[in-house]
Amino acid sequence: QPCQPDVVLVPCVGFTPDGYRLGYGGGYFDRYLAANPDITAIGVSWAIGQLNAQALQPEAHDVPLLCVLTE
Repeated sequence: QPCQPDVVLVPCVGFTPDGYRLGYGGGYFDRYLAANPDITAIGVSWAIGQLNAQALQPEAHDVPLLCVLTE
């Protein structure tokens, strides 16, 4: 039986204060999180990756993160 995690740690190149992330361009996490809406998504990034809200415009398929962990 496949594992269904409660929490997923999502790598981020950058992130906004409202939880949207700049990923690595494959869209894998966005598709996975959209298909599994009950999973809590927590980002992992360097603090220097924080972007202002205007720097990244979320698209319809983007799923916001609950929070982002930094160093």
